[in-house]
This record gives sequence, C-alpha cells and structure tokens, in this order.
Amino acid sequence: MNIFEHLGHQHRIIGTTLDALHGYAAKVEAGVDPSHHDLTRFVLFFREYAHQRHRDAEEEVLFPLLTKHGFSMTVGPLAHIRQQHDEEGLLLVRLMKVAARRNLWSRDEASELCAVAREIVHFERVHLEKENELLFPKAQEQLTDEELEQAAKGLAKLEKKHGDAAWLEKLASELIADYVPKKD
Repeated sequence: MNIFEHLGHQHRIIGTTLDALHGYAAKVEAGVDPSHHDLTRFVLFFREYAHQRHRDAEEEVLFPLLTKHGFSMTVGPLAHIRQQHDEEGLLLVRLMKVAARRNLWSRDEASELCAVAREIVHFERVHLEKENELLFPKAQEQLTDEELEQAAKGLAKLEKKHGDAAWLEKLASELIADYVPKKD
C-alpha cells in the first residue's frame, strides 16, 4: 500500500475514534456513567494505534525518506511533527492516569477526564489537519517511485514488528459504534 494511502487510512480511523472519545466524555459530563473499561479501551487504541503504529510509520519510514529531499529532523515541519508526537504521548499519559484509578470517579475526577479528553480531541484534530494539509502534500511532491516502494517495504517491516492492526481497528469500530452519536 502507498504510504500516503496508509497514513490517510490511519488518520480516518483515528479521527472517527476521536469523535467517539468526545462522545464518551460528553456522557461523563452529562452525568451518565459509561463503562470505565471503555476508557481503558480508548487509551489502548490511542496508545497502540495512533501513538505507536502511526507515529512509527511517519518517523521511521516517511521522515527518513524526506530528509533526502532537504527536510531536517531538527528544525522545520518534521521537527514540529515530532515535537507534537511527544506532546501526544504526554496527553495520553494523563488519560491513562485517569483510566487507572481504582474506584469510580469523583466529580472532580470526572471533570478532569472530560478536560483531558477534550484536550486530546482538539490537539489530535489540529495535528492530523497539519499533516493532511501541509506535510503530506509536500511530501508526495518530493518522493520518487523508488522511494515510495522503499516506504511500502518499510511499512511491511513495521507490520511485522507490531503485528496485524486489524484487532485495533476492530476495537476502534466498537468504540465508534458505542459512542459516536448516530446521524439521522
């Protein structure tokens, strides 16, 4: 699969799962008590799929190819995206801390959950938009057919390293089904 198709596919799944996280937080905020287990499932999805697999596809496969075209890993767009990946990790740690609490959430803890969830949703949406509208179009202009083939091999190598992502995509679809409001 072409790396940009692969990353675009991941972005669509991540984006819709962000809608689900927003829906989950809205239920908590409304005083509905959704499954605490589902918060752990959200953390697992975002940690493994978005923060690990997706980040690795960019930082280990795409970015090294772009450095051959004058992109720098230490300044400019790649450095900025890498910094955002680090920030994403810190946000997910905050969400993990809420998910790991032993007892049901107090009102303050529920407010904290909602605040962290909203922050993650906003942050990730801005991040995905920057990649989709600024980085990927420039990157597509730069990469040769040979480099795109290299990228496909790099993605296959990552798939071996991480294992099949189908279970994470199934997890995302379950969360989406449970927490994204149905459109009439």
